[in-house]
Amino acid sequence: MKRHINIAFLIVLVLSWACAHGINTYEDITPPVVKEQSQLIFPKIAQENELEGTTKLVILITEEGHVFKVSTVKSSGYQILDEAAEDYCRNLIFIPAHRGDTPVSSRMEWVVKFDFEEKSWQANRYINEVNILYSQIAEVKNVEKTKLLKALLNKHSEFILNMQNSISLNFYASQVISPEVNAGWSELKNTYPLTFLLYHDFIYRNPKYFYLSEVKTELEKSLKNDYKFILNSNPADEDDKYMKENLLLKIKTFVQEYYKDIDVKSLGNENSTKQFS
Repeated sequence: MKRHINIAFLIVLVLSWACAHGINTYEDITPPVVKEQSQLIFPKIAQENELEGTTKLVILITEEGHVFKVSTVKSSGYQILDEAAEDYCRNLIFIPAHRGDTPVSSRMEWVVKFDFEEKSWQANRYINEVNILYSQIAEVKNVEKTKLLKALLNKHSEFILNMQNSISLNFYASQVISPEVNAGWSELKNTYPLTFLLYHDFIYRNPKYFYLSEVKTELEKSLKNDYKFILNSNPADEDDKYMKENLLLKIKTFVQEYYKDIDVKSLGNENSTKQFS
């Protein structure tokens, strides 16, 4: 059976941490705490070649809670995975360590694990649960309908998290997305993950949903994450490069047509594309 890809990353909050100025322990120091973290990118080429491993890193954190430096201290065995782990850590934001009431710089060890697990059963369960919810939504009104739609959104978010950056995401998502939305993207079923289509489909089906602005916020986040993933992926060959360029253009055209309030420039800049090796 073909394996479906899931990214698991283990956050080691206090494997080893210390004041960044060379002193190892302070009884009165409160360690840093993660405040914000971005989506971990599992490079497409690594997925296609089923590369997996664990990267151990050291992060230096400033008194303001920003990451000053990231260093790999134990490689996963693959440069492409180590670079993805480093990029992820650079975007972390912390509540800084404190000595008493005073913020101090600090050092922390972090572990990012890329591995493959059999996720098809979870994806199939998601499809069944979404279809059941749609059946229930069709039979109720008002407050009860709003509750069910909220549950549906939670299912989408959970599915996206479990299938994070998986190139099999589109295959499963296409089985719950409406035919009208699917029609424009069906040829991309086995390419780069397009999580934003789940939120777009929700908006398309439920334009009068009371909390629609929240859905649009999630859609915009997904658009940016998907666009970044595609932009930073290294094409395997000329055909893949052509498909990548056309997909980026198609996403921008999609935004301009359906979500004019989203600035397409905020999605990403092709000129700043990072090429993995």
